[in-house]
Amino acid sequence: MATSTIDLEGVTAVIEYEYEGATRFLTKPDPENVPIRFSLHVEAACALFDMLIPIRYKDKTSSKTMNIRISPLSITSLEHATRTDLPDAVKPILPTATCLELQLAESIAILVPSFIKEPVAAARPRSGKILDSLYELSHVTNLRIYIPDTALSLDQLNSTSTAIAQRQLQPFTDADHDISRMFSGSGAKITTLPPPLLPSYDKVATVQSSAPLYTVSATFDPPDTRSRKRKQSQEVLADANAIWNKLQKLEAMINHRPARDIQACDQSLLVQELRAEVADLRKQLTSCQKKCADLEIEVAGLREAQADVDDGEGVELAEMREDIKTLESRIDYVEPGSEGNGWLRLVTTMSLRARHRATSQTTASTINLVNPRGIRRPLSLPGLVQCRIARATCPLQAAATAHTTTHREYMSLLHRHVIDSRVLYTRSTREEKSSGWRRMSSVDTHHGLTECRVG
Repeated sequence: MATSTIDLEGVTAVIEYEYEGATRFLTKPDPENVPIRFSLHVEAACALFDMLIPIRYKDKTSSKTMNIRISPLSITSLEHATRTDLPDAVKPILPTATCLELQLAESIAILVPSFIKEPVAAARPRSGKILDSLYELSHVTNLRIYIPDTALSLDQLNSTSTAIAQRQLQPFTDADHDISRMFSGSGAKITTLPPPLLPSYDKVATVQSSAPLYTVSATFDPPDTRSRKRKQSQEVLADANAIWNKLQKLEAMINHRPARDIQACDQSLLVQELRAEVADLRKQLTSCQKKCADLEIEVAGLREAQADVDDGEGVELAEMREDIKTLESRIDYVEPGSEGNGWLRLVTTMSLRARHRATSQTTASTINLVNPRGIRRPLSLPGLVQCRIARATCPLQAAATAHTTTHREYMSLLHRHVIDSRVLYTRSTREEKSSGWRRMSSVDTHHGLTECRVG
């Protein structure tokens, strides 16, 4: 018969057991409004029996539970029955229930968070009573677990009972069921609970009668034969009720005081955590402010550098404009050419190397010519001293500015920009020491400029 797969997670449960000849129940944990939870997982040949008990530890921790773990290897038999005649302690929690009766060969295992100090101590009396009950449970081998009658089907119950009887079930060995992952990953450990504390001498003395062992009248005086009136039963009941009410009030006061202390401790811990968080936020704010100040300083430096660059460019541009104006005013005269035909000679005596920046290149000047068609073209000539112009029938405009160019660039500019002229001769400044003129290899026919003398 195959074992049914069961995945029962956290159903309400009540535990019944026999201890020192008395039937006892574990019904309400701490706090009382949170029930005990029972889980059963059966898959293939593995099973897990687990019960979760809410409790308040004396150690300040967020974990408020402990677990009862039962190994399937320690269960010798499992019997089940659906009961309606439940014990009085079970009825308020489960009107109808299925009773699982387990016979154990070994005692149950009690698991607590691994960081709880030994021996385990309770934070308040209610949790102390639960620890006493768990101590008793750890010393019994027969217990009953009541769960809702709808939690498990009859087939699941029968298959599990059969597998237990045939010793077919083993504990889970995978990582998901490892106790090191319990309690939100902090891990669990098996603990041995200490026995309940004996009552103090003062409590025992108050229970015993305060009457002396003998009285003088009873020993030496003859017995009193007079009858004494009995107190009425109503008066006795009234006195007992008053005493009982006072005892309940005292118990309530004792139980309420630890709760206040625990609440105050929790609030103090919360205040400490909030203060630490505020301190961290202040440190982060200080770091951000420092980074912002550094960025502002860096941006100010960049702006200052950019302003210096802009000022330098402005000064350089102003100097260039001043040079242009100076060169415009330094054309000396225009004289007729020696060849006739109305040629004109434009003579300039400017120093074209005054602002030469790269001494390895040739300093040039630019002459703006207006030919008879009225078209203005710039002409860049290295080391220009004088040039010859033919048929200049319109006003001649010339301006010179200093800049750098090579001989090859000069020849390219001469061919590209001078229109309606015929260039006959040219010589670069690199050939100043040689005598004579040098005829260009390719001669363009233009109108206006016919000869340039380069020095």
